[in-house]
Amino acid sequence: MRAYSYLFLLFSFISPSLLYADWTLQTSGVSTDLNSVFFVNTSTGWTAGASGVVLKTVNGGSSWTAQTSGTSSILRDISFMDTSTGIAVGNDGAIIKSTDSGQTWTAANSGITDILYSVYMVNTSTSYAVGQLGRVRLTTNGGTTWSNGAPNGSTSNDLKSVFFVNTSTGWAVGNSGTLLRTYDSGTNWNSQTSGTSENLTSVFFIDVSTGWVTGANGVIRKSTDSGTTWTSVISTAASFNSIHFVSTQTGWAVGNSSVIFKSTSSGQNFFAERSTATSNLFDVYFPSSTIGFAVGASGVILKNTVTDTATSSSGEAPQGSLKAIGNLFDPTKNESTTIEYSIKNAGSVTIRIYTMQGKLVKVLVNGETKAADTTFTTTWDGKNESGEIISSGIYLVHISGPKFSKTQKIAVVE
Repeated sequence: MRAYSYLFLLFSFISPSLLYADWTLQTSGVSTDLNSVFFVNTSTGWTAGASGVVLKTVNGGSSWTAQTSGTSSILRDISFMDTSTGIAVGNDGAIIKSTDSGQTWTAANSGITDILYSVYMVNTSTSYAVGQLGRVRLTTNGGTTWSNGAPNGSTSNDLKSVFFVNTSTGWAVGNSGTLLRTYDSGTNWNSQTSGTSENLTSVFFIDVSTGWVTGANGVIRKSTDSGTTWTSVISTAASFNSIHFVSTQTGWAVGNSSVIFKSTSSGQNFFAERSTATSNLFDVYFPSSTIGFAVGASGVILKNTVTDTATSSSGEAPQGSLKAIGNLFDPTKNESTTIEYSIKNAGSVTIRIYTMQGKLVKVLVNGETKAADTTFTTTWDGKNESGEIISSGIYLVHISGPKFSKTQKIAVVE
């Protein structure tokens, strides 16, 4: 009966789409840290970072041009409302604005000298910036003047990220698990329970109900009730710095040591994606469901191109395969599962086992392969990286290779 239950669970899941994502290095032309990236469409975007660096692209990241920001302060975040109007914030209370697509930038008086970590433009008139000591700054005249945007004083913890879904509803997160929400355009900021004491680094909502936060030591948490309650959706040692979803199902999170995780299940499961960089990644942004960018230390810019190999408009066949043979097995009886796979393009290939919560269990394959139609095999004996037999349940086997990735469920019974 127990084995039957696992079989039912295993085959009742809808098979995931065959999606692949190539993250490739772009030439930024700088070696300073890049802390933020923002695009208004798939062609036009900006990135900002240390020493007042601001770069712009008008060709989807193929080339980047330096802009004169007028400041030498570290810029922590940049946001644009449209192709013309943008604001960047950073150290020393720095706030700069542009109304000509970044050709010229004008300094504004923020009224403080603390670090401002994040800015969000609600519209061309209204923007919020948050920073050290729980600072919230508000402008209602397009960034010309700024005032205290949290008159009730909600926290003294550093605030690292701010996000609004409409003109009245927004969230801010920060150190020690700080989570604030406003329903009245910032007149009041009410504390919410994030469920973690880790420093929170990023907040993103896809609508008024559904959102995610990231933080240190592997924190990614999700809410489906406007932030009233939060649940953990991943368990990993990575420290995340930014999260961005393009739909209620699909999103990416990036962090230190060039960590990139993707979810196609509304954050229920996240899987590591390959990165050609080794630097810490500080921000990720997707202007569409098929093109995205991540930026980080030492001038790193990565571009992501996502293709659905199952429904490619070019009619291209899937670029690989994955099949678990004997995917219901009992490791206490020395049983194992055989995993068959193929990759049609030369390059690095990884096969990993995850829990349903996205925690890595074991790496089965991590190496290079030549382009071939040959089918390879590997086995999993139901043990983790420490050689311990894992507990009964549903597990995920995930393959990632050149232009191909796929996930399949495996049931372990005892």
